[in-house]
Amino acid sequence: MTDNSRLVGQTGKVTAEMGGNYLIVGNGPAGYAAAGAIRERDPLGEITILSHEGTALYSRPGLAYLLTGAVPERSLFARGDEDYRRLGVRRLAARVNSIDPQTRRLQLHDGRLLGYDALLLATGARAILPDVPGIELDGVVTLDTLADARRILRPRRRGGLSGTGLFCGQAPPGRGGRGRRRGP
Repeated sequence: MTDNSRLVGQTGKVTAEMGGNYLIVGNGPAGYAAAGAIRERDPLGEITILSHEGTALYSRPGLAYLLTGAVPERSLFARGDEDYRRLGVRRLAARVNSIDPQTRRLQLHDGRLLGYDALLLATGARAILPDVPGIELDGVVTLDTLADARRILRPRRRGGLSGTGLFCGQAPPGRGGRGRRRGP
């Protein structure tokens, strides 16, 4: 079990003083849970969650069910804007380009600099693309994000699944009868 009473920063911890500036990179379950734990310990602190997607927390395993048509997109969202407001958490759609632990700042994709007292990297996992011919072709996609699922659901002539991960194992052949045929 992790001791959440201290958050690691440049000096090793944020003291019991209230009103810290917390940056969380990643808006998955770990990032959202960390925001809740921080809020319990620091009711006055400024908490910002950064995510390249800019959406509220959603079920990544549910993406496979979205592809099959078993669930609508709206049912994937575990949290909504009101949940973040209630927690006093600011969400920012951004990519982090660099982190400078000496100055406790990170630089975003658009050049903005954000300072922090404590920084948590909770970015989760990404699919690793195999080194095979054709991997860079248009139409070869991963299923990591809601944007990926939306791209996959766009009308295409043919499609297929490859992989052994959670998502691929949950998506049945033919994507659940969404008008796709099986095979080449």
